[in-house]
Amino acid sequence: MAEVLTMKEMASKPAAEPRHWIVDGLLHTHTKRPSCILGYAEAGKSTLAAQLSIAVSQGTPFLGRKTERSNVIYWKSEESDLDTFEDFSRAGAASDGSIVFVFPQLEDNNFTVLNDALKNHPSTRLVIIETMADFFKLNDVTSNDEERKCLDKFTKRVTEKYPDCVFVLLHHFNKTDLSVDSSKLSIAKILGGTAFAAGTATKIYLQQVSDADTRRVLLATTRKGDRINPTYLDFDPSTSTSTLGLTVKAAAISAKRVSKSKKDAEMDERILQLLNEDPGTPKWTLAERVGGSSTVVASRIEALIKLGVITETQSKDRSHAKKLNLVTMLPIENTEEIPRECTMTHALPITNKGSGVSEADA
Repeated sequence: MAEVLTMKEMASKPAAEPRHWIVDGLLHTHTKRPSCILGYAEAGKSTLAAQLSIAVSQGTPFLGRKTERSNVIYWKSEESDLDTFEDFSRAGAASDGSIVFVFPQLEDNNFTVLNDALKNHPSTRLVIIETMADFFKLNDVTSNDEERKCLDKFTKRVTEKYPDCVFVLLHHFNKTDLSVDSSKLSIAKILGGTAFAAGTATKIYLQQVSDADTRRVLLATTRKGDRINPTYLDFDPSTSTSTLGLTVKAAAISAKRVSKSKKDAEMDERILQLLNEDPGTPKWTLAERVGGSSTVVASRIEALIKLGVITETQSKDRSHAKKLNLVTMLPIENTEEIPRECTMTHALPITNKGSGVSEADA
């Protein structure tokens, strides 16, 4: 029968057993909804799930977040026991029984098998199911109605019976070809649509950038906790583990800065080369010769003047624009003839056509 409560009545109720963060800010107990790891085929879902299970079984950080050490049950339908042993051994799993693997048979009732495993291993706090479609034996993975019924059944027969457990389902994206930076929400990519999205808690999305760029991007959303914004994963193939790298936004800003820095360096080189070939060129004349936006080039010239790489001097009759020259270091024995501003060395060969100083002397 339904329970009808006011805020006052809820406040006066004895405190429920507190939730535990199995992965800090990401996965917690005492929720009726399972969580999930989502992505296209070969996006790295299984690898990340293995890393999660090993981290929890050992109490080590997962994606930089603390974990509560506990036993793990891993329901695995896509690999043999031999392949699983090799993969988990390479990833650093201990041979201590902290991870129990369930390899189902086609004729099994998967709900019964999982419940039996949980009864036999009561200290389990994390259950990973790979994959959701195989566990539920879905006839149509795109059917909202079928997924809703399966999730309701999972809640009644599993999550409500084991509130001290976190359940993580591996599931696929639909086949729509979407790029990582698409404006379409990741939740809209989930195979099966709204039923699965509404019936799950934390969602960890994985996606490869493109065929040419094999980096993975991870995004995690939570109903309670701390989300992970789209972030590149740094993958270590020797251990099959990933750590969080730069966020996609930070990486884009960094790339833009590098690109701008490179363009500035190329422009500076062009400015100095032209000034080396024709000393005394006025600023705006030089800007036009460099090409592109004269205002942008003039700004770079001003920056080089402030850096002391270029000097700006007024012509003798003061009727012309200021003349620009490269700053150079002359031989020490000629210091009495060095203009005060000539105090830096530049890497370009200096001809000094207007000064009477040869390249060899410079």
